[in-house]
Amino acid sequence: MPLLRLQLLAILIVPFSYGSRADDRLNAFFAREWALTLQENPTWAASLGQPNAPARWTDSSPEAWQRRVLHAKSTLQELALLNTSPELSPDQQLNAALFRQQQENLHQRPSIKSVLARSPASSQNSPL
Repeated sequence: MPLLRLQLLAILIVPFSYGSRADDRLNAFFAREWALTLQENPTWAASLGQPNAPARWTDSSPEAWQRRVLHAKSTLQELALLNTSPELSPDQQLNAALFRQQQENLHQRPSIKSVLARSPASSQNSPL
């Protein structure tokens, strides 16, 4: 039920255009991604004042990190299909391009294991 409320809120937040069906499909895609973002980042959702934000911390485990990277890859594939429509308005083409860049940046992040391996706490000379 909380997820449904987040999705409904996301639908209200995403600006609707009264354009083509392609614009509507892209808006629905953005609404789903917004709801998932809030679900994956409950502390941020709470800081935004989301009334049904889960009372838990954001999962920063290596598994969660990898899950988000895999989701970003599949999101790029879905976006590519949506973005090929010649019916997209210029505003929605820009929105899609910006969203694609954001997802590509997430996809290019190093894995959590490589980040932890390079951290000072993992070196042999660390006092920890």
